[in-house]
Amino acid sequence: MTRDAKAKGRPSRAKTAAALGGESGSRKGFRGALAPPRGTVHAWGLPGEAALLRQAWLRHAAPASGRFTHDFHPYAARMHPDVCGMLIEGFSEVGDWVVDPFCGSGTVAVEAQAAGRRFAGNDLHPLAVRLAATKSQLCAPTALHHFEARATHIARSARGRVSRQETAMPPIDDAEARWYAPHTRLELAVLWSFIERERDPWAQEAFRLAFSAILVKCSFQRSETDSRRVESRMAPGTPLRLFEHRCLTLGRGLGELNRAARRASRPPDTPPAPELSCGDGVAWAHGWQQPRTLVLTSPPYAGYYDYVEHHDRRLAWLGIDATEMQRGERFSRRDQARQSWPEESRALLTSLAAAAGSGGRVLLWIGDPLLDGHIVPARRALADAAHSAGLRWVAGVSQNAPRAREQRREEHVFLLTPRDIAQAA
Repeated sequence: MTRDAKAKGRPSRAKTAAALGGESGSRKGFRGALAPPRGTVHAWGLPGEAALLRQAWLRHAAPASGRFTHDFHPYAARMHPDVCGMLIEGFSEVGDWVVDPFCGSGTVAVEAQAAGRRFAGNDLHPLAVRLAATKSQLCAPTALHHFEARATHIARSARGRVSRQETAMPPIDDAEARWYAPHTRLELAVLWSFIERERDPWAQEAFRLAFSAILVKCSFQRSETDSRRVESRMAPGTPLRLFEHRCLTLGRGLGELNRAARRASRPPDTPPAPELSCGDGVAWAHGWQQPRTLVLTSPPYAGYYDYVEHHDRRLAWLGIDATEMQRGERFSRRDQARQSWPEESRALLTSLAAAAGSGGRVLLWIGDPLLDGHIVPARRALADAAHSAGLRWVAGVSQNAPRAREQRREEHVFLLTPRDIAQAA
């Protein structure tokens, strides 16, 4: 049965797309880390720190606020941005360094900029690094107005060219082209041709990422995290409307981010541009050396996802080579086994301890690992690794995060500090 047959009586993709201009439409599409947690929230450890963690985590029960640029581009298993923002406010000061060795699409980067912190981050996926850089960029209002006007002009120009039945050659092979209906593929190809002619480097990158954001919705791929093919129909003109909406969402979000960063910073300063790099997170964290660093990170939940395949549609159009990502991805579903976990987790925590440095803290947002088909409580699984890394448990907050046909699994935020710092306190 096709998706259309199942969806009789429900709004079409075209109607849904037309509604995306509303704020609630953006929020509805936000996806946090795996399934939303449910059940009792458990906090433990030093009373003050445990209370801060609990207060922040309770925000997880509410929908994401849709602020800043968080809704710009889909990315699986993101942190809840409002929880992330509260953690940054609670465990760091204005001007402090906040780092994320597994920054993904930049949730921590955006929240750190908004809170007036300095940010450095890293991710193995090239698309993630590009997203994080664009979403956390502080831009002047005039530049954003120009960007939004150019986005509308590109969408209208592409619409006129399509209506005249003019064609363009897409930068994908025949196998990839079959993921799109012919009329959708034509609209995407024409739109891409206009993007590639853009002269402003920053605007062109933002246009490319806005284009990237709509590709799965425009294709026959079932969803962002399900790569199965499902035949579906999309009304003509929908890709162009979706593209323009994504660009305007980015422009509005960057304007809001810029205002928040200026309010949070010590006048007349604003946070410098985030320092972002692409590579292995464990190796990158080992090389970070700044005092009083807050490490706030959520490494891939062991055994759940293979992140590379989520972006197959995007990699083809953007010309991204994911070979290194495929080879070096940590905690992936395809490679995770019980015997590899102790060594991998020890390397992870040792690197986070090194990044936190003197006077620093580690906030580790993690789910119980799925090892050889069995869920293992995360704190128990990490106990030996934390001791070997010279880290001491300070506090934590946990909540059940069930999934269909799955054993009980919990999601956590653990606060750890280097052992000598904890002893001194």
